[in-house]
Amino acid sequence: MLQVDYAGLMFSLDWWLRVSLISLCAVFWIYALVLARKAGAAGISVKKKYFISFSFFFLSFVFNFLQTELRIAEVFQYLDVIPDGFDYFIGMPDEWMAFMFLFFFLGAVPMAFAIERYLLMHKKVVLTLLSIIALAMTISLFIFSIGPNYNGVLIYVVISVDYLAMIAVTLSVLILYLRIAIIGSGNLRVVGLLIFFGFICEVAGLILSSDTKEIGHGIMLVGFVLIFIGMTQMK
Repeated sequence: MLQVDYAGLMFSLDWWLRVSLISLCAVFWIYALVLARKAGAAGISVKKKYFISFSFFFLSFVFNFLQTELRIAEVFQYLDVIPDGFDYFIGMPDEWMAFMFLFFFLGAVPMAFAIERYLLMHKKVVLTLLSIIALAMTISLFIFSIGPNYNGVLIYVVISVDYLAMIAVTLSVLILYLRIAIIGSGNLRVVGLLIFFGFICEVAGLILSSDTKEIGHGIMLVGFVLIFIGMTQMK
């Protein structure tokens, strides 16, 4: 009887999904820059800055997925930012968590700025400032908490702030785009719906990838495509 190596098949499928995520995000990053250049040539400054901001969003995920692949391949080891066995009240975070927060907020800052300043035309960019604060605090871990004499209080504070900021940023983005989809009309409604469901897929994919990696990465792939299509519909 023919024996099928399902474990090997799934590993292969997950590898291709991860490579596809890196490739697509790289293409989306470059294409966003192309759109920004075209908008600049047409004299549409706001649209140009909107696309540039989103290009950094996609670029941050390129770096995030690449560093994950390098870590899986054991090309490098994570810095000892959060010591092994560090007792945190919601679990035991490791070095990967610090990098997850780092790349999340690297992408969140330009994405939040694009939404608040160039889509909603807000002068006060509260969501962007929150992302910048969380990013700065995360970077502080790499400066003050490496080595045996780590700053335990700093780790507690930063991880707590990062969790709250990540939840706040994610929910705010979802609410903003849902609001755009509801109160907007025509092309703006399409943008809101596509990016809203795109981020829903990203959140669901991130949660599922910790257990069922192939399903999680597949959903994330769909999410990035929806976000990209929604971004390109900006008029």
